[in-house]
Amino acid sequence: MATVHAFGIIALSCIAGFYYLNQSITDATANIPISNGTVPSAAPPSGTTALVSANASVDQESTYQNSLRHIRESLAARKVADAERLITQAKLNPNSDQQLITLEINAGNLKAYLRAVDEAESALVSKDTRELSEKLSIASSFGFSDQRLEALKLNLQNSLQRESIEAANARLARKGFNLHLASAEHYFNLGNISLALSEIEMARSFGIKDRKLDELGQQIESASLFRSAPLTEADLVFAAGRFSQLEQAIKHKNSRAIESLTTGNPEHNALFHGLFDRYVELTTSISDIRNIEDGKIVHSTLALENMRLPNGNITYPSSSYGTINLSIELTREGWSKIKW
Repeated sequence: MATVHAFGIIALSCIAGFYYLNQSITDATANIPISNGTVPSAAPPSGTTALVSANASVDQESTYQNSLRHIRESLAARKVADAERLITQAKLNPNSDQQLITLEINAGNLKAYLRAVDEAESALVSKDTRELSEKLSIASSFGFSDQRLEALKLNLQNSLQRESIEAANARLARKGFNLHLASAEHYFNLGNISLALSEIEMARSFGIKDRKLDELGQQIESASLFRSAPLTEADLVFAAGRFSQLEQAIKHKNSRAIESLTTGNPEHNALFHGLFDRYVELTTSISDIRNIEDGKIVHSTLALENMRLPNGNITYPSSSYGTINLSIELTREGWSKIKW
């Protein structure tokens, strides 16, 4: 009897446990939202976007490295045109770096070298020893060497029998040095700082001690630092003020002020002299002030909107002179006059 009673208690315990388990499941599932029987889609793994971006970056880098390899092969084969084409394409790759800039400089040097060798061969045919010496100096300065160059050097040495090989090489080096030093100074005076830097480095590569080289090198490097610094907000405000002064000078028909503010474009000076004589009032505006070149040039647009005749009638300018582009540049000496 006791056994039957124990068994009954165990059975009742199992039934009660099953009831509470079932009730817990029912309560839990009751809080799960169901929309038209559709299971919500899982969000993509958080690392997927980063993985795609990483793969794209790897592909770009691989393409860029292949381009560099092809460029080096073209330069090694003296195929300058092919190298230049590949360099232009490689510049579009966002991974382009100093390697490409170096290859571009090498391509330019190789092109100049091959041209100098061709001119040296022409000088040899014409038996012009001085011209041959000058062209060999230029060719040798680039640091390349091949059978053509060596043969030309041998012919030059035979023409200069009384001089030793060392003296001849020294003169060639000096001529090459002087050429690049003069080119550096020329480009610096033109304001082309990039080419001036390239030429001064070529001159330094000869290892010749020279006071002018040191002084010019410092000037070019200082100008490069100045050119690379962006304009400040105060600079832009100043440039805008200059443009506004020009607008006011036109409004008040002040020819003297116009000439002092601008570089003196004869065509525009004559235009406004004629407009001042014919019309009693000119309505102008300055717009689109922007800084887009070299970080030191500010541009804007002068618009001649309408002109009032003495009788009060309003006329409008033709498209040929309705708008005029303006620019002003900050140099190491200060702000330039307005160019128009």
